[in-house]
Amino acid sequence: MQYQVAIYLRLSREDKEAFTDYQKESNSISSQRTLIENFINKQEDMVIYNTYVDDGWSGVHFNRPGFLSMMKDIEEGVVNCVIVKDLSRLGRDYIEVGRLIQKTFPAFFVRFIAINDNFDSVNADFSKRDLMIPVKNFMNDFYCRDISKKVRSCQKIKREKGEFIGAFPVYGYKRDADNRHHLVVDEEAACIVKKIFQWKIEGYSPKAIADKLSEAGVLSPYAYKKSKGEHYFSGFVREENTQWSQVTVRRILQDETYLGTLVQGKTGKLNFKMKKTQKKEKEEWVRVLGMHEPLIKKEDFELVERLLMADCRASNKEKPSYKFAGFLYCGDCREQMHRRINHNKTGDRIYYICGTYNRGKGCSRHSIAEEVLEQKILEQMRTIQAEKVDRKLLATVVEKIYVYQKNKVEIIFAITHRSGKTERTL
Repeated sequence: MQYQVAIYLRLSREDKEAFTDYQKESNSISSQRTLIENFINKQEDMVIYNTYVDDGWSGVHFNRPGFLSMMKDIEEGVVNCVIVKDLSRLGRDYIEVGRLIQKTFPAFFVRFIAINDNFDSVNADFSKRDLMIPVKNFMNDFYCRDISKKVRSCQKIKREKGEFIGAFPVYGYKRDADNRHHLVVDEEAACIVKKIFQWKIEGYSPKAIADKLSEAGVLSPYAYKKSKGEHYFSGFVREENTQWSQVTVRRILQDETYLGTLVQGKTGKLNFKMKKTQKKEKEEWVRVLGMHEPLIKKEDFELVERLLMADCRASNKEKPSYKFAGFLYCGDCREQMHRRINHNKTGDRIYYICGTYNRGKGCSRHSIAEEVLEQKILEQMRTIQAEKVDRKLLATVVEKIYVYQKNKVEIIFAITHRSGKTERTL
């Protein structure tokens, strides 16, 4: 019988880093190839059909391109013999490797040979097939588990020391050419980040900011990294020519990295055999302050965080939201006040009414004109030396503005603002 041989070669990144110089060479792809080809040359009934290589792929998973290509040829019946240097090259999951050797290969009448483990499925005796092979596979699996534990421990130490170990720096930064674990400012992208924060403070919503950037032809973070030649991948990307989205803008506005804080460890794998990750609670994230140059002042970042918690949607994407958006509440039901405009011959009259009343759910109208509201607020805010009511001032000192109505005529106000960590009502 003539065997059409599949030579399978694999070397993981972990193997390259963990082994000594001698072991690195002995396990290299070229070394594996030479060993197997020399073995085949001594066999009269073997012909090499193809060589399948997975360089840099872990043995824990089996969705490797070379391995999948080999299995496809096996299923099509063009390969009837698989040769590897040793069992660990085929894989390091002892359950999956055992299934391949004992079920899959026999089902397709495929001969399997692991040279250094002295295993040949044609003449393997009972003890090797049912005892020794599972033991060797288990040891290979244990090795992978041990390496995974050491890698996670090393990564934890690096995070706590403030060394950047991510695959790609956050938009606005790049790796330091002299130290790949340190971030430096990417001036081109940093300029856009600063504009995003500035626009948010001026009252633009994340959606309006995203539209402004897209219409101006500014490359999205994904497209920007691609334009720089980076092999960037993001789970948020759905299209190749991605435009800015409000999700992207909001993610930038909430990223502490722009304060000079290195934030890592936001996700973690369920276990070393699964690629799937899960998000961690914010309290579990690793934060190290002052590890790189900040792009945004702390007071501006905190201001933006308060603005994001308020409802600051604008009626027109070309305009910022109105000055009281997200700050004005009914003093009785605590629902937000809604802005309304009356159009008449003398001009437009802007006023606010209770949101609950506006939906027909009760409460009372609490109608108040914008000019009256602004004048009353200015009178109270002069005690904190306010010259005018603008969004930055409001968001800096004011938490909520409550509008009360004692009767049908009298309107009173309560402005709650922060003084350090103390809240008080004027």
